[in-house]
Amino acid sequence: MIIQDHVQKHVTGHVGSGNMRIDEFTQQQDDSLPFDVVDDIQQYMKNDPAFYRRVYYPTMCKMQECGESGNPKDLVAPMALLAARNYVKKYKINKEAEELLNAEEMDDLVNRVYEEEMEACNRGEY
Repeated sequence: MIIQDHVQKHVTGHVGSGNMRIDEFTQQQDDSLPFDVVDDIQQYMKNDPAFYRRVYYPTMCKMQECGESGNPKDLVAPMALLAARNYVKKYKINKEAEELLNAEEMDDLVNRVYEEEMEACNRGEY
């Protein structure tokens, strides 16, 4: 008969010397993205097949119909916000769309899309 002696060991984890400072827990993380988010979302809108087919192209068609009679930017702004929300979800970014783009960046995105696509609308491409 074999008798084994079982001794439970206390495991404390990785604490190094045990001397930790409180600011090591409270330091703010730099959660900014290392690329131009506005440009990336604009590329996402054009290159994601589902978003382009369901949202982008129909919005551009409405923008062309609207032409000079209304304000086409009113059509682009909701599309840009939806694109930001889809972008955050698809790429698992740990932010809300409203946090990802501040108001100035959202205006920049709307203006970029508007300026680029209005030329195509004027040529009747949609």
